[in-house]
Amino acid sequence: MRVWYWILGTGFIVVAFFCFIAALTIWNTARTDQTYPRKPKHVAMWSGMGVVCLGLMVLFYSL
Repeated sequence: MRVWYWILGTGFIVVAFFCFIAALTIWNTARTDQTYPRKPKHVAMWSGMGVVCLGLMVLFYSL
């Protein structure tokens, strides 16, 4: 059972990494490209999903 918790925790850290990369990409594109519309809600959403996934990773690693 501990192996499944480890696998789920590892999956959540991978998803969190993807979410932070997506938030950084959206933020950097909006910063450098003047024709790209500003999307602060999307950056906040992706960052928030990354934080939630990190919390779930901590939960599964602590079980």
